[in-house]
Amino acid sequence: MKRTSLLNLIIWVLLVTNIINAQTQQRLAQLSGEYLGQKPPGAAPEIFAPGIVSLGFHELGISFTPDLKEMFYIMSDRNYKLYVLIHRKVVGGIWAEAELVPFSGEYSIYAQCLSSDGNTMYFSGKHPVKNETKDDQDIWMVKRNKTGWGKPERLGDFINTDKSDIVHSVSGSGDLYFFRESNLYISRAVNNHFEYPVEVDNDLNRKFNACRPFVSPNDDYLIFHANHKKGLGGNDLYIIYKKNDGSWTEPVNLGETVNSSSHDFGPYVSPDGKYLFFSSYRAYDPSVFKNKTYDELLKLYREPLNGYATLYWMDTNIINDLRLKIIE
Repeated sequence: MKRTSLLNLIIWVLLVTNIINAQTQQRLAQLSGEYLGQKPPGAAPEIFAPGIVSLGFHELGISFTPDLKEMFYIMSDRNYKLYVLIHRKVVGGIWAEAELVPFSGEYSIYAQCLSSDGNTMYFSGKHPVKNETKDDQDIWMVKRNKTGWGKPERLGDFINTDKSDIVHSVSGSGDLYFFRESNLYISRAVNNHFEYPVEVDNDLNRKFNACRPFVSPNDDYLIFHANHKKGLGGNDLYIIYKKNDGSWTEPVNLGETVNSSSHDFGPYVSPDGKYLFFSSYRAYDPSVFKNKTYDELLKLYREPLNGYATLYWMDTNIINDLRLKIIE
């Protein structure tokens, strides 16, 4: 076995062991209902499913099927050695235990998104092409079949380049949104084929180092993260709305309610339009660690808010409120 494959296997075992330990706790109280039966958040961000999904590793890139009975998210070890794609689904009214998707584990998957019907997944990774290793990320597509997921297929060279092409969202009409070198691109879906990608907004790409775009199903707003000089610190989430003439509004920072002084990134809105998800590196205030025992410190280090990427969610009222202020 190659040394890289062996290292990835060890990391995969550690990640899965951590998931299994969390699932042992869950068996005492089976999870049911939408969003793993979690209490819905309000206007302020809250950690999503602590101890279930948010485990104190790196958790990011979440998505749900339209019926909200399946979820996917990306998890990584704390040294960023391997990013794996985790899947959970409802079976018999109960959320089944987490598992890796069949095409994840050997090579990292850094980003993913689902088509509007939930039957096609697009992801970005450094998977080999023609048996040659890759230093940059490419966009791949995989479809469901009668037995599960099929074999991933790399999108063509008119989309993938010698730079990292990182997919993050698909509109309701099937248009693909991705970023390359902090520029946002769109590849229109026409007659079941993708057209040559163009920049989402030339002016936006000149003013912002925009990454990980999420586009609404109706293509009427787009959220992205960027590290801008006028931001709150690190990456912040910004939003733009489509005007009647088809152009986009100026980017608006989602503000202190959403963003923090740490990196806030990877926006995603649930299929029912109710919740905004994102990941953040925000951490405990240092005073939390004062006068703690060794066991108490270990518990803090192994939980969310330990400084690693953690998934958050909140209601989407801020998106609707900003629209009224900007568009009306």
